[in-house]
Amino acid sequence: MLHEFFLSLDEYLEQIYYPDINESGIRGMKELAQTYKKAEIYFHIDLDGVTSAVGMKAYLEGYGIKVVDVHTIQYGGMEFEAVKPKKGNLAVMVDFAHGKPMMHIHTDHHDSQTGTVASTSTNFKHAASNAGTISQEISPKDIYPTEDIKLINMVDSADYVSKDISVDDVLRAAYNFDKKLSIEKNRTFMGLVANKMLLAFKNKKGFLKEVVMNCKPSLISMFTVIRKVATDAGYPIDELTAKGEDYRERQAGKLQKLKKIEEVFKLGNGEYAMFGNSLVQYGGGYMAKGGFDRYTPFKLNPGCDFFIIGWPMGLVQASKNPFKKGKNPYHLGDIAKKILTKYKSKLSKIVLPFGQLKRSMERDIWKKGSPDSFGFTYEDLEALFGDAVKSSKWAKQNKAIVSSIAGKHFDKLSDKQLDILDNFEINIYDLITRQSGGHKDITNIAGLNLIPGKGEGVKWVKTIMTDLAKEMKDMKLK
Repeated sequence: MLHEFFLSLDEYLEQIYYPDINESGIRGMKELAQTYKKAEIYFHIDLDGVTSAVGMKAYLEGYGIKVVDVHTIQYGGMEFEAVKPKKGNLAVMVDFAHGKPMMHIHTDHHDSQTGTVASTSTNFKHAASNAGTISQEISPKDIYPTEDIKLINMVDSADYVSKDISVDDVLRAAYNFDKKLSIEKNRTFMGLVANKMLLAFKNKKGFLKEVVMNCKPSLISMFTVIRKVATDAGYPIDELTAKGEDYRERQAGKLQKLKKIEEVFKLGNGEYAMFGNSLVQYGGGYMAKGGFDRYTPFKLNPGCDFFIIGWPMGLVQASKNPFKKGKNPYHLGDIAKKILTKYKSKLSKIVLPFGQLKRSMERDIWKKGSPDSFGFTYEDLEALFGDAVKSSKWAKQNKAIVSSIAGKHFDKLSDKQLDILDNFEINIYDLITRQSGGHKDITNIAGLNLIPGKGEGVKWVKTIMTDLAKEMKDMKLK
């Protein structure tokens, strides 16, 4: 029965999506289609990013444009490590808030975007998912089934409790059709497992590329393709359940009984403690076996209202428990801003020159030797940090020279060229606040690793964790 359902849905999708499109949600799409016959797509590495890329691939193919390559892109160092598009190809970015000057098309659903130039055809809409916007608004015909978009929206916004989805449903790593359940419920569980497999293998070289290039725009197709790609590559699909259980068993013993909030500094990798209604954790624990899941803390500590986690790479995140009933009467983004403001005077006195910032942003490039990567350019500096960047009078008058120099990778620059770049600088407070942000239910404080000094990044991660714990310990969902 399910096999027949899979086939009928794929056949249906092929029937409703056809290439004779006369209108578009992308400015200048007809002209772009006349100019470019090949395209490359850049996408964020999560379910919305992957489904957005698959949806955009179908959309472009409807205009006769063949997608010849796809690339993952991630915030932080991986953003600048991404490979540049080949000359003559249409460059398209989906589900990513930071634009690039060489992009011809850029679509995104986050609160705000930076780095997009006027020549790029954009479609920005704050929505539950970018895949939904591409499928239901940019395309004149729905690309994905409505049921698929609902699931993608739910996963990307972590809107589980209102959909009666438990933490066990999200943690499950295997799916078999259950005749006792409705088709809709079976589809939901299948989609959740597809997402679980996607996240488990997303960092395997070439995995996401194979998935996007071979998927049709449906979660059923994605589930099937992910299993095939993973199986062909020898990835341990059948071991995911055991690996997840092993990770949860390891983490179950990491709960610490700390007497006061200041003892957050004592937390080791994967250790956590409850302070009032908030769970506070440092690092992910033992992740080498591949059982890590971001929702494990809520499985082990279902009573927490909020969760604070700090990562040694310089990131702190605060979020509400997406599986506990009750509305969040607070704005976590505003709380994070309040805490950062407390350190404005101190952090504003620490200045980072452009050359040093470029070195940090391109660390993965010069370590791995990636000559075709984007790199951290002057345009990125300006787009991400804007008027927070300070410069000498000479630098303001010679931006073209600086842009040319910054267009090369850090490891190719001479000391003299680095001295020229250092005519631009930004203080650490602005550097952190411009990279951080969030909304009511989840917020990130990023860039703490850029604070100079051995061990300073980790010290500041735990400082921010401590402050958040103090601020949030008495907060409750209502």
